[in-house]
Amino acid sequence: MASTVTIALPAGTLRPEAAPAGISWPAGLGLAPGSAVAFQLAFLVPALSPLIVVCLGGLFALRRSRGPRQAFYLGLLAGVGVFAPQMGFLWTIFNIAAVPLWLILASFHAVFVLLIQRVDIRWGSRAALALAPVLWCGIEYFRSEVWWLRFSWFSAGACLPAAGRGFLAALGVYGVGAVAMLLGASGCRWLEQGRPVPSRRLAIAAGAGLVILIAIGAWPFWTPDRGNAPARTVEVAGTQLEFPGVPEVRFALARLRKAHPEAALIQLSEYTFDGPVPEPVRAWC
Repeated sequence: MASTVTIALPAGTLRPEAAPAGISWPAGLGLAPGSAVAFQLAFLVPALSPLIVVCLGGLFALRRSRGPRQAFYLGLLAGVGVFAPQMGFLWTIFNIAAVPLWLILASFHAVFVLLIQRVDIRWGSRAALALAPVLWCGIEYFRSEVWWLRFSWFSAGACLPAAGRGFLAALGVYGVGAVAMLLGASGCRWLEQGRPVPSRRLAIAAGAGLVILIAIGAWPFWTPDRGNAPARTVEVAGTQLEFPGVPEVRFALARLRKAHPEAALIQLSEYTFDGPVPEPVRAWC
């Protein structure tokens, strides 16, 4: 005869942190492009460079996707929105072959969203918040420095104007990106908890903080001597060669110089040589 055993537990035992409902496809299809728009504004308008925090917070929010496929595809969509508008020139060079390049770059955003989703499911949102800057820094470093393609374009930390990095320069471009991810993920986590704004004073303080962030990004462009430097342009001409022979390089350089005698800078592509520049080419220079 079967028997039933009932175990009474103290109140509050075995109550895991309640997770917000997963992100639906319509919500994700709004959030992913929104993250990309924040990225574009941060790069196109130097005064709005702090919006990179909003971009990374949006990526962190995508970890609430309903399943690994949704997380990967929404991260991929956000990545395409980041890289394709900035790298439209690839289409003029490679035509349809530019699409795989955009997707390769976007896949790093997709991998981040997928990994942080797995962390959130396995260990919870607090662990995801703690590991988000670490994972983001590692993925950006791998994309830029480790694998053989080394696509270092448009890292999150690079959105800060060169004149405005100041003390952040000590962190380096990857450190700045990690700090931005920590700030964005923290803000996202606070919003997810659904805590109402406790007072009008806090709302005013949050608005003032946003104004201060934007002012920090815009400060280098408000200096009075900015417009005093005379404008100067440099004519540049380049040619695309991949692992050619030395005679072919010399011929291409001579033809380029003849076609563009006004050029002050002659540039070869990154895969012209796989070692030191040959002496005949250095002599031509």
